[in-house]
Amino acid sequence: MSHNVVFLLGAGASLGAGLPSTEEITKVVLSGENVVRRFKKKTYGFATGGEDSPQQMQRWHAIHVQPIVDYLRSLRCLTSSYYKNRRVGSLNYEDLYYLGQQVRGALFRYVDNPLLYEVAESVHKDICDRERARRGKSGSHICVSAREVMEGATEYIQGITRELLAKPPGSTDYLRLIAESWRDDRVSHMAIATLNHDRVIDAFLKRSGIPYTDGFQEPSEPDGFRSFRTQVFDQENAARVLKLHGAVDWIQRWSPDDLWDWDMMIAVDPSAPDVMEVNGYRVEPVPLLIGTQNKVEDYTLNRILSDLQHEFLHCLDVSDLMVIAGYGFGDRGINARIVHWMYGHRGRRLVVIDPALEKTKDSPGVREFWETWLEPAEPLTLPRGVEDIRWEHVLRGMGD
Repeated sequence: MSHNVVFLLGAGASLGAGLPSTEEITKVVLSGENVVRRFKKKTYGFATGGEDSPQQMQRWHAIHVQPIVDYLRSLRCLTSSYYKNRRVGSLNYEDLYYLGQQVRGALFRYVDNPLLYEVAESVHKDICDRERARRGKSGSHICVSAREVMEGATEYIQGITRELLAKPPGSTDYLRLIAESWRDDRVSHMAIATLNHDRVIDAFLKRSGIPYTDGFQEPSEPDGFRSFRTQVFDQENAARVLKLHGAVDWIQRWSPDDLWDWDMMIAVDPSAPDVMEVNGYRVEPVPLLIGTQNKVEDYTLNRILSDLQHEFLHCLDVSDLMVIAGYGFGDRGINARIVHWMYGHRGRRLVVIDPALEKTKDSPGVREFWETWLEPAEPLTLPRGVEDIRWEHVLRGMGD
């Protein structure tokens, strides 16, 4: 029996390559340790030792980083009881990102929610009070506004997440399940949708000699940039890779004089994302899709992510088997895709690989989804890590 297969990879599928976990990223976000603001690029990242003197670094950290850390900690305190009763596991950096976006949006009218406005005003007052107290204690005349703190929190989490996940992957052999499926003559078509921002799947496919297309064409210009073009996905005899939440190496190049002259790319030279200008064009990182409930909205509002969702839907439509690994079922948009696919045609099979499957299913938000939608479909559940699963285990469980 032949199969068209879609793999769906979550954050857990990158841990084996040495990438930081959600908990580890959260710890850094809430500590702010060694984080600096890069004024020229208007981004946040880790100090490398070549910026300013330790005294100056400490001063700028107190002015531009510590207020954001205090703000995020206050959001954690405000919502700790809610998250404690709603899920297995504590609040993480993606929750903080979503909460910050909601508060900021309500206060500055990006989000039309009158019930949230009063809460946002209270948070705004707390920031102002803390900053007045900080200025009085330090005697500094330099200060940041509450709006700068709220806006900065977005870039702060973006910058830390990008730098932590840009780490070169270690061994990727543990993903051999994917290579085994690619080399199985019974597999006619394969797509890999990942919710991760890192380069783990790219490294694995290259090391395994598996041809793949990620939507970026080969460079045709001397500057060595691969531009995003949806028609590249039509390449035959290649696995499709869909990074549904964006990637650490995506950059956007745009002309300050022509709003139509814009492109999203991957640089062949890894140092290119640190360049601010190329041939008269501005160059900056493409924001990662971070957060929780905001992702559903961003799938529609973000042009590139909308294109990738379209490709994802196409891959699902022609597939009869979905294999999920390392995903905690926390993205309502992706969960809806799974449900719509599963009940779109009879005979489709879902395989869930998760060493902590019972714990994942016990989370209140996931429990309802699992019991209502997944259990009636009788998915094949493999309560082990992806490194312990072989392609034959999947086929055998399906009765092939």
